[in-house]
Amino acid sequence: MRTGRVATILTLSTTLGCFGLTGCGSGALGRLPDGLTPADLNLVIVTLDTTRADRLGCYGYRDVRTPHLDSLARGGVLFSQAHATAPLTLPSHASLFTGKYPPAHGVRDNGGYFLADTERTLAETLRAGGYSTGGFVSAYVLDHRWGIAQGFDLYFDDFDLLKFNTVSMGDIQRRGDVTLERAIDWIRQQAGRRFFAWLHLYDPHSPYEPPEPFVTAYAGRAYVGEIAWTDSLVGQLVDELSRTGLTGRTLVVVAGDHGESLDEHNESGHAFFVYDSTMHVPLIMSGPWPGLAGRRIPEVVSLVDVMPTILDLLGAGPPVGAQGRSLRPLLEGRSPSTPPAAYSESFYARFHFGWSDLRSLRTDHYRFIEAPRPELYDITRDPGEVENLAGALPRVVAAMRATMARVEDEMGEAPEAAPPAEMDEETLRKLAALGYVGSTVDTTGKSSADLADPKDKIGIVNRMHEARESFLSGDTATSIKALKEIIADSPE
Repeated sequence: MRTGRVATILTLSTTLGCFGLTGCGSGALGRLPDGLTPADLNLVIVTLDTTRADRLGCYGYRDVRTPHLDSLARGGVLFSQAHATAPLTLPSHASLFTGKYPPAHGVRDNGGYFLADTERTLAETLRAGGYSTGGFVSAYVLDHRWGIAQGFDLYFDDFDLLKFNTVSMGDIQRRGDVTLERAIDWIRQQAGRRFFAWLHLYDPHSPYEPPEPFVTAYAGRAYVGEIAWTDSLVGQLVDELSRTGLTGRTLVVVAGDHGESLDEHNESGHAFFVYDSTMHVPLIMSGPWPGLAGRRIPEVVSLVDVMPTILDLLGAGPPVGAQGRSLRPLLEGRSPSTPPAAYSESFYARFHFGWSDLRSLRTDHYRFIEAPRPELYDITRDPGEVENLAGALPRVVAAMRATMARVEDEMGEAPEAAPPAEMDEETLRKLAALGYVGSTVDTTGKSSADLADPKDKIGIVNRMHEARESFLSGDTATSIKALKEIIADSPE
């Protein structure tokens, strides 16, 4: 697979950096504690599912208590403008762990897409370098069968689908404290060995059902309550690292995989649109370098940059085929040579409804969305992305479109995506037992411009969600009535 100029520049810059060299721990980041080299450090990654950056205290939100994440941010680096590659869990994690955009790694949706064995993941790279690797996930969309587990010595998924009564694969999940307990047990077993532990916390995903005392403290604001509960789990993990003396020799990375559109743009959840509400995510790095403490990076970065940055900091060698860039220059106070931009996409509406896909480019000033009716927003003046300036600023649209074309060319794949692959018989049997039927629409060969704009169809999606909620609450008659009305209005 051709990775293009992005990967070429990245490989050159990291090769000329400090991989394997004696002085790698010094410089603007400061020296590591005596006796430590980057190669001695452990790595812990915590991914926060469905977590908006602007609902954390360290990102300026005042109506939530997130003391543990705030503390990590104070003692480390907070990236003010980190962006996901897709508003879906599996594609976003695939980008995080391969350093590639979805068109390159090929995972464009949850379910029916698989991360190929030919992809080189962060876990595989670190395991080859002598790390013990453990992954601990809280949702079936990250089950090993989707390929995301490659490189992990231990992978805790263990979802018995027959125990669930649901019509949505996204509802197959476990509470974060259960996953955390398994992760901590495994970390304790790694005494004296370098390790990479990944903890995935799914609790902020719907349905929003935080436990006490958070359900009472955040009455009427259950989504925020889930984030506060998740923060407490992060705190337990950080406390464990401190108690066992691992804090001073561990790089901790916290990242959101995507956000949640809390009725902005008429979207109640996520998956369809690519606005900041679902694409702007938290990203925090904390480690034993003194130069990391209390830093705030304002430049636009992407989740594809996380893998190259981690490998750079750990002295583990340059990533193979990654399209992201090491953020070490930003950590050392250097400005990027070219203005950064973050690519994102959603093919959800195309795959499941036959409507157009959406592709986006986010800079520090604008968000451009390629759609049947293109969108351009001036983020500096219109952070809510309400006023579409595409018609008023055609030159900016042309420039953004040209930049997106270059980015897509450098991915080495066409932006169009094939429909999902056939699932294996066992998976289909288990999902059928749940009552879950995955539906896809084959739009192969059709131009996005010839398909309906998702902006015009979000009302249908919301009505379908309402019908689903009626069904789950036992009101089958209301659910059937609503679905019949949807079919009558939109027979396609």
